[in-house]
Amino acid sequence: MNRGLISICLILFLVSVSYGDYPLDLSTMHTWGPPIIPIEPPPGPVAVVCPIGWGIIGEVDVPNAAAFAANTTVSLDVSVLGSDWAGDNGFQFGLVVNSDSTGWQQADVGAWYWGGDGQDFTETVSFNYNAFKTGTANWAQIILYQNSYSNDGSITNAVYYLDNLRLTPEPATMALMGLGGLALIRRKK
Repeated sequence: MNRGLISICLILFLVSVSYGDYPLDLSTMHTWGPPIIPIEPPPGPVAVVCPIGWGIIGEVDVPNAAAFAANTTVSLDVSVLGSDWAGDNGFQFGLVVNSDSTGWQQADVGAWYWGGDGQDFTETVSFNYNAFKTGTANWAQIILYQNSYSNDGSITNAVYYLDNLRLTPEPATMALMGLGGLALIRRKK
């Protein structure tokens, strides 16, 4: 029995650690207006200049439908320079997933981030789309949008630096179960 349990735990652990992120190439991002500026050669980070107010930061088509179906979360690192936001200014982010199997699914708009302190800001914006997956998607899109304001009129554009767009599974539970099971078995010996 111990060998069987050890084998199951080991398989769970190996499956969980071998199933990693699926990166999406930001150089394929497109928008309906805001300019996208590469910071490094593809697939490096990009900067997007958006007018103040509601707007799309960018859209990335997911080229691999199997990766979209196999994963559960889309995440993206967003950075803002504090010097761009000093004063009575603020912003928030949201994510939308669109696919032929689910249609448009919108994440809740995130909390407001205030620029009054003038500090640089970096946040990983993520959205779990697992509940919205129905059937197999032939195509999918990931869309990041923003809402920003400038009460004192000190800025007219918002500049967002984007990096590490990826689809990820949630293997942590399996990995912990596998390691915990192995630790218990080893302790009993």
